[in-house]
Amino acid sequence: MAEQPKVVVDRSTDAAPVKSDVVSSNADAPKPAYPAAAKLPTQVGPRGLQFDFNDGARIVCPHGEHPWKVRIRDLDTGNVLFETEFAGGYVNSSKRYYVRFGIEVFQQGASVLNHEYSAKDRAVLIQFPVGTLGDTLGWFPYAVKFKDKQGCKLSCAMGAPLIELFRDAYPDIEFITHEEVKPERYYATYSVGLFFDDKDCVYQPT
Repeated sequence: MAEQPKVVVDRSTDAAPVKSDVVSSNADAPKPAYPAAAKLPTQVGPRGLQFDFNDGARIVCPHGEHPWKVRIRDLDTGNVLFETEFAGGYVNSSKRYYVRFGIEVFQQGASVLNHEYSAKDRAVLIQFPVGTLGDTLGWFPYAVKFKDKQGCKLSCAMGAPLIELFRDAYPDIEFITHEEVKPERYYATYSVGLFFDDKDCVYQPT
């Protein structure tokens, strides 16, 4: 009998209730390097579930009479990355770069949602930093390869001068500035860059 993968619960991604009534001032906060993901996941599942792959795998389970069990898997390795049981709230994977995630949600022992990542014919956003030329020129061909491999409807967010360089050569890619990003449109979002302070490898594998 094959050994079952060990369930590892990453406490940095513990499920927590979504609080929509928190108001904070961003007047003095520096402008983020990339547009933020939509506040809530963009895909709708059964029984009020919401999920997507914008800023990692994200799942919201509504509070109800029965608890939820949520499991996140790496489909390519078969490993269980996260598993929890809770009354309802928000779950976010610890890794925000591309992983072919599988999301499983159960209630009362029955499967409610079993979704395997597939970007085919879905809207995906790849964000590049503004203010860099050479880095984006080097990274952009990999965005094209991602689109071709996944069969997705790709949008690329970058600085306006670079859009003028690429737009005519790639008519099947939507080029937009950071200000034009509408995060609620996307099934998945990836931010490409150099994350020097990312010691826990949240935004990049190494």
